[in-house]
Amino acid sequence: MASSDTTVGQHHKEKMAHNYPEGAKHHSPGQGPESAARRTVALGSMRRRHISQEIRAAIHRDLAEAEIIPRRDCVLDNAPVMGDAFHSDEDTCDWLIQGGANLRCASVGSALGYDVNGPLGRFHRLRRLRGPLESLTKRIMNNHPVRHLLVALCLVVLVSSVSSSAEQKWGSLKGRFVYTEGAITPEKLNVNKDAEYCTKYNPSDEQIMTGEKGELQNVFVYLNTKKGKTVPVHPALEAVNTKPAVLDNKGCSFQPHAMVIRINQPLEIKNTDSIGHNTNFQTMPHLNPPFNQIIPSSASITKSFEKQESYPSSVACNIHPWMKAYVLIRAIPYMAVSGKDGSFVIKNIPAGEHEFIFWHEAPGVLRKLKVGDAETSRKGRAKLNIPADETLDLGDIKVAPKVLGK
Repeated sequence: MASSDTTVGQHHKEKMAHNYPEGAKHHSPGQGPESAARRTVALGSMRRRHISQEIRAAIHRDLAEAEIIPRRDCVLDNAPVMGDAFHSDEDTCDWLIQGGANLRCASVGSALGYDVNGPLGRFHRLRRLRGPLESLTKRIMNNHPVRHLLVALCLVVLVSSVSSSAEQKWGSLKGRFVYTEGAITPEKLNVNKDAEYCTKYNPSDEQIMTGEKGELQNVFVYLNTKKGKTVPVHPALEAVNTKPAVLDNKGCSFQPHAMVIRINQPLEIKNTDSIGHNTNFQTMPHLNPPFNQIIPSSASITKSFEKQESYPSSVACNIHPWMKAYVLIRAIPYMAVSGKDGSFVIKNIPAGEHEFIFWHEAPGVLRKLKVGDAETSRKGRAKLNIPADETLDLGDIKVAPKVLGK
């Protein structure tokens, strides 16, 4: 590499002599209007700057052998590489520019960065940033003052980020669903299988269930996360419950009729009836495999699910076709189902604006439903602002027959 450095140095001196004749005014490296514009350098612009063929070939050669790594994982001369990044025209790599020190380098594992305005036009090797924070501190103390400032600013951002995470605020959401037409009397069902056993439990249509004053049960409310996005989870809710959630075949019906579970949480499906049932669990096939299993009397099976689903999955018993249930599988714990009094509560939600989905088995998503100051969209979604250290109370959420598809 020594001969190459000599060639590069000689070329640079010749170029400086040609561009800046004796007596002409010129700027030192890192100064002047061109530096103010940050003198962006990419391989695609090298020809315009008349960089020697030897330099261009050396950079191409090292880039071809390099392993692309994130720009924040690079160090240059024991100091982290900082600066802006952009895409080169001729090579699929990002280039970094360090302001002030006037250094250019490519964010690649073994690439060489060329300081086009440096006194000797030298190359600098990049390597991955490794070691504990104290090691990084030593590097800061032993390097150029400009680098000190840049790295110090980076550490300030890091500390601010950790501090902001520690100061995360939380709030709660609650409300009560009320059917505007009052109480609904469930329809009796035609029990044509195991009638002698099942009729004594008086099974009825459970699609729309209300209390005496119209309190609407089995409405799902859950925080919606966009694909690839997530939200902070309260420390008390981070761990997935290892105690199984239970779905029981009892009295010729599923109990509970609607429930929520988290991914990887065990789900025990049991049969406390003295007759056999089957459980036909219709998940979203591309996310979790569906299954259909016979569960004899007093027996049980345990399942778990690896991926969250957008809407509740249906569960049915084909032996007793009136038996139905719904299970919502989500990654985060911010979800609830309205109870017998129509109410729901979701605690320890990250403060701020979030999108929530409102869903009921009769129509599916609940459209044009007034929830507090918001109204659900055609996808049953509404944005709600969760206050810090307080509860957003939606009050009585009035659900008209047309919202339920009636």
